[in-house]
Amino acid sequence: MTDLVLLGDLAPVQLADCRLDHAATAAGLVLANLETPLAPREFGSSPKAGPVLRGEAAVLPAWKAAWPNLLVTLANNHMADLGAPGLEETWLRLRAAGIPCLGAAKDAGVAAEPWFADLGGLRVAVLALADRWFGVARPDRPGTNPLTPACIARIRMLRAKVDRLIVTVHGGSELSAWPSPTWQDWLRSMVAAGADIVHAHHPHVPQGWERFQQGWIFYGLGNTLVNPAAWPHPATRRSWRAHLDLANLNAPPVITAWTCETSARGSATLQPEGEVPAHAPEARERNDPLSEPTMLEALHQEYALRLWASFYADRSGLGDTPRRGARLLARVARDALLALLGPSRWRAQRQARQLYHYHLFASITHAEELATALGLLGGELPDRRTPQSRARMDAALPPALLHH
Repeated sequence: MTDLVLLGDLAPVQLADCRLDHAATAAGLVLANLETPLAPREFGSSPKAGPVLRGEAAVLPAWKAAWPNLLVTLANNHMADLGAPGLEETWLRLRAAGIPCLGAAKDAGVAAEPWFADLGGLRVAVLALADRWFGVARPDRPGTNPLTPACIARIRMLRAKVDRLIVTVHGGSELSAWPSPTWQDWLRSMVAAGADIVHAHHPHVPQGWERFQQGWIFYGLGNTLVNPAAWPHPATRRSWRAHLDLANLNAPPVITAWTCETSARGSATLQPEGEVPAHAPEARERNDPLSEPTMLEALHQEYALRLWASFYADRSGLGDTPRRGARLLARVARDALLALLGPSRWRAQRQARQLYHYHLFASITHAEELATALGLLGGELPDRRTPQSRARMDAALPPALLHH
């Protein structure tokens, strides 16, 4: 069988049960991003800046029943949330459920290993990568396989060994309906190096897809299966599913839309909405800017400035506002007091701030967002925004979603 189904994010946070009826099943190879480690509460969290996610392994039998050939990537910004013990527990839970995984492991070498399979006479490889957030694997440390320039050479090498090469990569503009120009360049470079399919995730809302050279790029398929109580905004409970035939990649993918809802019994369920053809208004709204560089840049500028105004200006320490000035004075006074009365606590808070700044600047995604906002505000970058780009972003990213 050469059928391939691409899903988005699976995040079973506080989700002990899910019911996937016949309509949600898929018999071919199913590839998804497991956004959370699967470990009980006694596993403590690791130091990081940002939310810590913990998933429930109780959902795995339902996943295995619905998607018997499920493969999950662990290469993402939350897989190290519970440290090395949580990552090891996740491997054990997946192995017990008969679900293979890739993209995060006991050291950098193992984390970088592709997954291979023979499907319908085709030798297939899947390579998993993640933007450089927390928990990157090192030669002597567990973690995720990071996206670096060297990955392009790795893709070229793999291309020579297989009939089909799939790259699954975590990163991109979160909650935006469009990728940034730089992220598009990264994903297109993967296809140029030999990838047949690039399967991206992290936006948590559906983004577009495109045919580039010989390959297909899916910039984001949204949250496939999450706890609806934890993701109340409708946009974050809606996903696309891409169906492809690995034996005939000249045929366009079939895209279907799904909504994650809570059943009467309190379980998460997937409700089909129907097919999303490439000519549908929703698909064109997301896909057309992918071939319009000026509009794509304008949309990313709209997005970056919204992020700056909402939290980057204040939290990064780079903003210059009265509120920021007042908070800075208060923090200096608080730090001085802590340094005198509780030096260990002061050092911990300072380290947490440094970790947050590392998070901003090590990540390709966040560094570009900051650079775009600062470049516009400082006058270095030409302003590509138009009333049309503003209206599109207003519709796709309302305040209720941005502050989700």
